[in-house]
Amino acid sequence: MATLNNVVLERIYSDHPPEEMAELAIDIATVMHSSYLNFKSRKFYFQHIANRLDGKYSNTDILNGLIYLSKKDIGYINLIYEFLDDNLGPLPLESSDVNEAIEQNHFIHPIKGIEVQNFKSHIFLVYEIKDELSRN
Repeated sequence: MATLNNVVLERIYSDHPPEEMAELAIDIATVMHSSYLNFKSRKFYFQHIANRLDGKYSNTDILNGLIYLSKKDIGYINLIYEFLDDNLGPLPLESSDVNEAIEQNHFIHPIKGIEVQNFKSHIFLVYEIKDELSRN
């Protein structure tokens, strides 16, 4: 299995999380790092991460672990939004634009400028390993 960047491990251990959270965070970070080495992408959808953990944790636990890995003191991942366009692929979105679209129940395509019906099924939260921490 891939070895995590020592900086990531040091940040987790110096944060002194409960033992279960430390184990979860290290497992998630290891899965993401291993996948990064295999696929050369630093971006992952939730299902990719959950599938590679083989049912070891509940979805709620995985979400908590991902949020933990994104907090400022740990800083292993960024949480970013993407609009998945059938023809153009993933397009980055600002979280404020996503919040506004949800509040107003109205979303304008970021490139085409037209209203998108059922936009919630096209917006995904993506977990991205920070570039400087993707290297050993």
